[in-house]
Amino acid sequence: MRIAGPQEDLDGGAAVANHYHPPESCSVPSPVVAMSRLAVLAVSLSLPLAAQTTHLVGPGGFPQIRDALAVAVSGDVLHVQPGTYAHFTCDVGVTIRALVPGTVLVEFDPAFMPPGCATSFACLNEQGPTRFQPAPGEAVHVTGVDFRPNQVNVLIFQLVHRVVVTGGTVTFDSCSIQATGRIALEVSESNVHLQSCVVAGQGGLATGLVANTAHVIAVDTTFSGSPLTGGGLGGQGAVLHHSTLKASGCAFTGGINEPGLSVNPWARVWLSDSTLAGGSGGCGLVGTPAVGLMARSTITASSPGCPTLTTAPLVGVTRPTAIQNGMTFSLLIRTEPNTLVAIHASPRLAHIEIPDLFAQPIALDLSAFFLAGVYVSDGNGDLTASWTMPPGQFVDETLWLETIAFVPSSPIEIGAAVGGLIR
Repeated sequence: MRIAGPQEDLDGGAAVANHYHPPESCSVPSPVVAMSRLAVLAVSLSLPLAAQTTHLVGPGGFPQIRDALAVAVSGDVLHVQPGTYAHFTCDVGVTIRALVPGTVLVEFDPAFMPPGCATSFACLNEQGPTRFQPAPGEAVHVTGVDFRPNQVNVLIFQLVHRVVVTGGTVTFDSCSIQATGRIALEVSESNVHLQSCVVAGQGGLATGLVANTAHVIAVDTTFSGSPLTGGGLGGQGAVLHHSTLKASGCAFTGGINEPGLSVNPWARVWLSDSTLAGGSGGCGLVGTPAVGLMARSTITASSPGCPTLTTAPLVGVTRPTAIQNGMTFSLLIRTEPNTLVAIHASPRLAHIEIPDLFAQPIALDLSAFFLAGVYVSDGNGDLTASWTMPPGQFVDETLWLETIAFVPSSPIEIGAAVGGLIR
């Protein structure tokens, strides 16, 4: 059942206050009309921004992504044409968008090592990864890029391409991140958001994701450790140390004798509509997190005595397609039956904890967020929310949406943020 949605309010109906308070019951006394989608976008995405420059990478532009990053400033956009490019370090808040998703390949290229590095053990020890290290408060958005799992031998070192994030906020949309014999995606002291991605370790002991003191949101993404190849044991799908993970529609798969997800006692996990599976002889989950909740999810294991998570009324969300200019954009949401749901939006992500009011952290920047619609789920707990993006506007801007559900006798539940770059 739908109460109202932005698509019905094309002429600018009555606005609903941003700070919506749940009623005493699930019944809605009168229809709630959402803000005009046009007004919403005009108010939010047209906020004052720094001057933005678009840099072309590939034929007719910069030869390498790293060359464009050398001149880019915060807020700039890199349009990357199909091709294979060298690894790079990104320390500024920019957008890196493959013009044709899946055709931009990034590999480690020893030709771009610092001068003299080939004879310096200290230098060689730092080589291999593509690194993202934006300053606190800055965000990098990466769309449609394939980070390849190549490796190069130099002296006694095996230099392995992988992705390392050590600052700010970094989002990956429709990306592939893989590594051979190492951690494919390592995240420390940062916020990372993944949508429709593949994060995979290959070769012996290769793990998909390791998060250290970080906040990770994942939607429609797979995390896998390597199977038994190359004479080594498999790797773990994902590992959390002192970190939070909010996952919706995801799969975590471990290799031989390894778990799909491993956590320490300070981790917090909210898992909706997802699966955890251990490899042969492994548990789907290893460890007991400080908070461990799941909804409509399964944890499989091939050995007895494996831990599990507690069932809770979490919100699940799926983004069937990316946000495209002039096209309809929808969210598929799952929650408890006949439940009041509000969807808020913001052009920026954040990480905000209000434990006395919300069951999970908020992922939207509250300085610029707004109400995008109010709904009620059907008897199965399902609902679809849709908006049409205005044509000719907001390309290469970001729009994030977050679903909150008012479940009776429960804290306010917050789903994973979805959305991202408008293409």
